[in-house]
Amino acid sequence: MYDAFVKSSANNAVLGFAHSRSNDQLKKLDLLDPEATERAFSDFKPDCEFHTGSKLTRKALICSCSV
Repeated sequence: MYDAFVKSSANNAVLGFAHSRSNDQLKKLDLLDPEATERAFSDFKPDCEFHTGSKLTRKALICSCSV
């Protein structure tokens, strides 16, 4: 999903997070750490947030936009 957003968002910044599968493209973030999560979102200031779930809920997709 991250790759699709990067390819279709040429004029927008895309930042991806992962907890256990972080890599060069996906920054490590534990969403259960409220301070780290708040810091990551306040630093980047996204217009939209997508949460694609976890191992237990792979079909979940949550979107929140302020545009």
